[in-house]
Amino acid sequence: MTKPNVGIRMAWIIPNILMYILFLGFSVFVFANSEGLKDINRLGIWFVILFFIIVNFTFRVLPNLVLDTKGEVVNSIMMNDS
Repeated sequence: MTKPNVGIRMAWIIPNILMYILFLGFSVFVFANSEGLKDINRLGIWFVILFFIIVNFTFRVLPNLVLDTKGEVVNSIMMNDS
């Protein structure tokens, strides 16, 4: 297995961290304003947005983690067919 490219790894890590921050920011907003959002019938829409953010994050991170033959976690975009 070749040494992974640090640039590609950072290109995957930075969006994932930003996704966590986005999810936390939206969560704080929704829970802080839940009564007002409920009054104007928008609370459900914000929960759907939060759901899509967490689903997007889950399906971006989990499929990219793969075990190599030694049992170590590697990024699937770094693997070659050899």
